[in-house]
Amino acid sequence: MMHLSSVFTRTLEAYQSGTYTIISNYGGTRSGKTYSTLQLLYLILIGNQKDLMISVVSRSIPHLKRGCIRDFEQIIESNGRVGFIDVNKTDHTYTFVNNNKIEFFSADNVGKLHGSARDILYVNECNYINEEKIKQLFVRTKGCKFIDYNPSAQFWIDNYRSREDFIEFHSTYLDNEFLTKEQVREIESNKNNSRWWAIYGEGKEYLREGLCYPKVIFDPPHSHKFENPIYGLDFGFHDPTVCVKCEIQDNKLYVEQSFCEQGLDVTDIKNYIWRYCKSGALFIADSAEPQIIHELKNAGIHIKPCIKGNNSVFEGVQLVNNFEIHCIGTPGCTLAKEFKTYAYEQDDDGNYTDTIEDKNNHCMDALRYCVTYLRGKKSGHYVYSIVK
Repeated sequence: MMHLSSVFTRTLEAYQSGTYTIISNYGGTRSGKTYSTLQLLYLILIGNQKDLMISVVSRSIPHLKRGCIRDFEQIIESNGRVGFIDVNKTDHTYTFVNNNKIEFFSADNVGKLHGSARDILYVNECNYINEEKIKQLFVRTKGCKFIDYNPSAQFWIDNYRSREDFIEFHSTYLDNEFLTKEQVREIESNKNNSRWWAIYGEGKEYLREGLCYPKVIFDPPHSHKFENPIYGLDFGFHDPTVCVKCEIQDNKLYVEQSFCEQGLDVTDIKNYIWRYCKSGALFIADSAEPQIIHELKNAGIHIKPCIKGNNSVFEGVQLVNNFEIHCIGTPGCTLAKEFKTYAYEQDDDGNYTDTIEDKNNHCMDALRYCVTYLRGKKSGHYVYSIVK
């Protein structure tokens, strides 16, 4: 008899809806993510469909043996199927009487990654597998892809969250109704370890230490209506040219990415501004490119160079931090990614310095241009202007 958790129920409903081709479960330890997915795969395998191939992939064979394979064999045993399934211990393949098969292999098996197609895929702890390998697995999967992970660090998942066929469920040990009191007590004994508890207890994305903006609030697209935006422009070519729009209301700073593209020339930038930005708005741009600013001004765009100087980056970051910062947009946009990675340098002892890393900063620079301008001439007084 199967004991089915709420994690199983949500995953089953998403699968049966036929709406989603990528179903993600993330969260804390012992939430039942892995076991519930394997239970669902087992039910699919004993169902009415025939000749299915399901692949279960993780970072290594030892990891699979300790986790997914052990759990799957327990599911088989608890349902009285031992002896009715042909098991190949060498290839880690299980063949059912209806000729449905499930195979377990590691992501470092190049032959399997580039090999035959499958009907259903399950990638366990997908955050330990790089995106190129994930793409190889996904393109060779005809049907649904299940993934799970503990959010211990940022990885490629943001690139999929904006897809309409993607759904994600969060769970913690509190969603697993079948844990014993002793297991719960052991998990909760780690509450004093803030990093461990954030990742494995609460199942939250743990942002790296030393961030320049550690308290950003990430809001969904279209959650703020920009009435009087001002735009920041940071130019690039091999690096992207980025444009962000900002607005300050009371002590809240709202910022949203307008565009971010590599290889843009001046004509491209003009077209992007006319397409994605509010007509007549003010642009504060990177003063290191006066020629581009001049050409944009000649095109009728209201644009000014930003003000730079000694220590302007550090001081600009401190200025931005005076506000409650709201990042508007999808988790996969460049702006959101930079907020999660823009950080101070560390010295040889691992201590954070006052020097900011010169990376992950294209949108961050454009944001700083805007806020520095909006500061106005009086300390603590912020001005706002827009050309009608």
